[in-house]
This record gives sequence, structure tokens and C-alpha cells, in this order.
Amino acid sequence: MIPYITKGDLTKLTPKRQRKICGCNPLCQEFYTYQTDEDDFILCAGDTKQFALEIFNQLGLIDQNLAFPKTDYGWTDEQELLIQRYLKDKNAYYRGKVKYGTYSNLAQMLGKTREQVKNKIQHMRKEGKL
Repeated sequence: MIPYITKGDLTKLTPKRQRKICGCNPLCQEFYTYQTDEDDFILCAGDTKQFALEIFNQLGLIDQNLAFPKTDYGWTDEQELLIQRYLKDKNAYYRGKVKYGTYSNLAQMLGKTREQVKNKIQHMRKEGKL
């Protein structure tokens, strides 16, 4: 059964309900409801993106470079957020340094080179984003 997905505006909900759905900082603006015959699930936009990334990873689409097209232009806010979440969720640090293979994995996910990702992470550290 393929779930039926609907999009909602998180800002229209009460603050208590917003915090229950979204744990991101800052809070997401949208949420998604996944409905099957038996269950309903609600995820904020940030969690939905992370969930989609995990699905791509499980299907092997990231390793095959099919999930994300290559981009030659600058960095988007979504790409920066993906880097922040990946480094936080994957426990990517060892003794204060980024673990081996992390730059390459992120480069494949983002459609960038390893050096671009490494430089971006260094800039984000200097800016205090990491």
C-alpha cells in the first residue's frame, strides 16, 4: 500500500501542537501527513526530508548518483541544513574531527565534490553554524 501524502501549514496550528510535531530549531513552516489504510503519521518538513534521504540511502540511489543531480552553482539553505543534520544525526565527529568518509558521503548526496563539501563545512564552522 502506497501511503497517501498531504501537506499542511504548521503555522496555523497551536504552539503546543507545533512543538509536538516539530522539534527543529527554528520550527518548520510545513508538515506532511502520511495516511495508509491502518495508520496515520505526521512529520514536519525537516523530518520528512531526513526520512526521504534515508529511503534513498536504503534503496542505494545515493551510491548510484541517481538521487541528487550535480549542481555547479552555490549552496542553498536546504543543502546547509542537510549538512547540519547529517553531521548531528550520524555522529560524524571523532575526537573533534570529521570521521573518514563523511565528506565523500555528503558529496554524493549533494552532487558536489569532496573538496567543495570539505570547504563548505570549514566555512560553516567559522560562521558558527556547526
